[in-house]
Amino acid sequence: MSGHQNRLEPPPLWACPACGERFVSPRLWHSCGRHSYDALFSRSEPHVRAIFDKLAGLAHACGPVRIYPQKTRVTMQARIRFAGGTPQKRLFVAGFLLPKGTRSQRFSKMIDGVSRHYVACYVPLRSVAEVDAQIARWMRQAYRFGIQEHLQAGARPRATGGKGTKR
Repeated sequence: MSGHQNRLEPPPLWACPACGERFVSPRLWHSCGRHSYDALFSRSEPHVRAIFDKLAGLAHACGPVRIYPQKTRVTMQARIRFAGGTPQKRLFVAGFLLPKGTRSQRFSKMIDGVSRHYVACYVPLRSVAEVDAQIARWMRQAYRFGIQEHLQAGARPRATGGKGTKR
């Protein structure tokens, strides 16, 4: 059995020849473009960028990560895109891939059917103080999906909640 089949050694990422972004598959949709943080946050109040900066710090604390702006959102990627968000005028809507079964009153939206392992969960953040221990825990969980830990033999994602959790 090769390393690629048993997931001990994941296959290399594919690089888009047009924009250079890297993905696990050449069939993944993405916007081929170069965008700037200045343009992305141009219509947001300054604290919205500070919220993003704190989230980016949490992502970097998890391990190697690529964070890049797109036209309307920012993406956080290890092997796969695991977190990110959309700046608005007064808030930042953060998104995380979290284990199925994760519930929280803080989620404004959840999208199931993305994967059999995880759901996409969205949290509106209105201040830097809202980037708290629960958000840090969700970032760590999402990062594990980003490195595709869930595909390794014996790995089992765990749903978590915490303060303000509905189960």
